[in-house]
Amino acid sequence: MMFAENDSPESPEDFQEYGAVTQRNQAGKQETAVQSFERPMQSSDTVLLNGEASESSARIRRLVTLDAGTEDIAIAYYPFIIGKQENLVDYVLARETVSRLHLRIDRKDDRYYVQDLNSTNGTSVGGHMLENNETMEIWDGVEVNIAGVRYRFE
Repeated sequence: MMFAENDSPESPEDFQEYGAVTQRNQAGKQETAVQSFERPMQSSDTVLLNGEASESSARIRRLVTLDAGTEDIAIAYYPFIIGKQENLVDYVLARETVSRLHLRIDRKDDRYYVQDLNSTNGTSVGGHMLENNETMEIWDGVEVNIAGVRYRFE
């Protein structure tokens, strides 16, 4: 229910569609409260037809560190860019050997890919050094080396 800028609801029942309930407090005064709020469906909302996301699409992938002094990298969305330029990347890997825009991780049809973004010190996947702008598929357990920093993709 929508109200004009200067309008107000006539009664507590006007809020029932939003989960409001009316009850009396200890002093006997009538009060209206919202038990839970769930916004009404919008025309731009998307409904998942099968009711659940696939396990693989809901899973957050990670680059698990293999070297001391570094941390795991959670990859929650795609594309995902790693580098040291703070305002341009999704994860800052603050190492002198890492380029400003070092690599990009993508997902397509539940398969994952790494692309070297013309980095100075390179990216390797499973021991294979990527050429500048080369893309290679990655899989569970494969080692990804980012300018000398080693990770395992999970």
